[in-house]
This record gives sequence, structure tokens and C-alpha cells, in this order.
Amino acid sequence: SIDKDKNLKVNKDTFLYNAFMDNFSTYSKNLDLKATVLIGADKSLDYGTVMLILAAVKQAGFTEVSLATNG
Repeated sequence: SIDKDKNLKVNKDTFLYNAFMDNFSTYSKNLDLKATVLIGADKSLDYGTVMLILAAVKQAGFTEVSLATNG
């Protein structure tokens, strides 16, 4: 999930937005890449921010990625 201040939370770990691309790639090496990833983002965030996170998740090797909605 991504909050309005661009803090990212994956499972119970927190990442800084500016370092997410590099850090998530390393972090994901210990995860099941076949798992489904659900991305939830604060509605105040712009589209580009969310798409950058989506790209990082896909670049890490996940193929099942979805965006969460509020309703």
C-alpha cells in the first residue's frame, strides 16, 4: 500500500518511495513471484506515482498484479 506521503508498506516492511525501485527488487528475491500482488494507493496520489510502483513490482518478476479499489 502507498499512503498520501508516499510511504510504501509491503507485508510488514516499509519502503521509502524514492528508493523503492532498487530496494524492492532485492527484497522480492525472497518472495514467491507467482503470488498475486495487490496494490492499494491513497486517492490523493497521482496516476504516475502509482504506475511507477506497478512497474517496479512487474520488473521484480511478479506477473499477477492488481490495483485495489474502494468500492
